Amino acid sequence: MFINFWYCAAVSRDLKETPRRVRMLGQDFVLFRDASKKVHCLHDVCVHRGASLAGGLVKDDCIQCPYHGWLYDGDGACLHMPTLVGTDGRIPKRARVDSYPTEEKYGLIFVFLGDLPEAERPPMLEVNEWELEGWDHTIQQWELDYPYLRAVENAMDVFHNDLVHPEFMIPDEHQGAREVLLLDFTETDWSTTFKTRLPGNELDDQTGMTTIQGNQTSEVATGHISVSNYFSFVQISKRDRLCLYFYATPLSRSRTCITLLTTRNFMPGKDQDKKMMQGNEHILMQDVRVVSNIQPGPAPDTNITELLLPEDRGVIGYRQRAKEWTDRGWRIDSDTLRADSSNRVYAIPGPARRTSGTWVIAPVPLIPAAS
Repeated sequence: MFINFWYCAAVSRDLKETPRRVRMLGQDFVLFRDASKKVHCLHDVCVHRGASLAGGLVKDDCIQCPYHGWLYDGDGACLHMPTLVGTDGRIPKRARVDSYPTEEKYGLIFVFLGDLPEAERPPMLEVNEWELEGWDHTIQQWELDYPYLRAVENAMDVFHNDLVHPEFMIPDEHQGAREVLLLDFTETDWSTTFKTRLPGNELDDQTGMTTIQGNQTSEVATGHISVSNYFSFVQISKRDRLCLYFYATPLSRSRTCITLLTTRNFMPGKDQDKKMMQGNEHILMQDVRVVSNIQPGPAPDTNITELLLPEDRGVIGYRQRAKEWTDRGWRIDSDTLRADSSNRVYAIPGPARRTSGTWVIAPVPLIPAAS
């Protein structure tokens, strides 16, 4: 698991007036809206006596701890302690919890979990056709029992489609005659992207799924943006386009929440959404049946333990990016975290830690950056 990336924390419609507790990177956070409906995200442990802030109420644009009534604002600073009445009223500087930048768009709530200043933060996966005329969308979520790194790798391994998804099975007349090509293969500091072409991809209007039939060729753009966001854009025909945006949020070392935002410019109308969502879940569960049994569960630290082929360049590229982010010192030391978690609380460091050293809760242990 990595700090210093944007993660999808919740679906917007699920956060109303009541604070919401969410788990990411093995830690607990609280989301709440102020009077203007702006979303705030704080570490969910009160520095006084360790209570969960998510069990409290929103009061005066702050969240009130349910145990002793301390009020924390959206920046994580304690503004009020009931027991200070009658004293000089000075609140200790250490009476604060970590606060994290948020963005709400595409019907989702994103949180930046790390301490990088805004200008240095990695990008998130953008939905360029959001709310364009002629486009519909759906949003779905699943919690899955495997590491999110494996979920991203599965997306980068486009040639598993031939067997894992029978709907995409290459017809016999194409078997052995198709070159395994990753076209327009591109790597940046934050991404690995490429295109592939499939023979005979057609849309089934009844199921909302594409199938291998006929002789035309469809193009699929695939890639990851940052550590946990990945996409698949399918050009079904000259007109029809299906775009799948996956936001994989690690709940823990071995459990993942996948949020899938799908856009399409065919099968218009909300009455068609159910078909699309059924098709999406059907395909995802086919992946789950295979990926949940991959060994070892966590992605290996070295590629020499697997026999990788040229068509695995997407997976190799993603692993190289992960290694680079590990070398920057952004990877959580999960072994140390797990060993200490029974009697110690940690927090993902927020941006305010760059300017202040007065904190009660220690930052999560990280694998040291490469020298």
